[in-house]
Amino acid sequence: GAYKHLRIWIYDLDITTATAAQIRFNFNGDTGNHYSGVIGSIPGTILDKSNDIGYVTPDRNLSTSATDSSIILDVYHYANTDTHKPFISKGIYWDGTAATLGGVLTFGGYASTSAITSIRIFSSSAQSFTGTVKIYGVN
Repeated sequence: GAYKHLRIWIYDLDITTATAAQIRFNFNGDTGNHYSGVIGSIPGTILDKSNDIGYVTPDRNLSTSATDSSIILDVYHYANTDTHKPFISKGIYWDGTAATLGGVLTFGGYASTSAITSIRIFSSSAQSFTGTVKIYGVN
């Protein structure tokens, strides 16, 4: 590609169904065991290590009252065909009260040497959500 890296930004993110949800990404339709990462959450002491999952999870479960949440996912070397693709994601969520304002950081990688040509954004268990998605090329 003309750019070295991708930045995917979702903002004004709202869960629209009756069940809490995680927003997830996968690349090139790949649902195999090619994603891994370490997830940290603030506030709290949550630190999860996710290995061999079929998606990237840049947030924790957002409740149905989550409003104006935001996710930024940076994918490095997305067009390279000789390296894996490291990523960093940052999520900010707000469940409608100051007590549930928080953030999530995920550091990980996509273990594929294929160039990323498509990105799927979806929620856990098919919950509905709304928001604005922007994708930027970065050098």
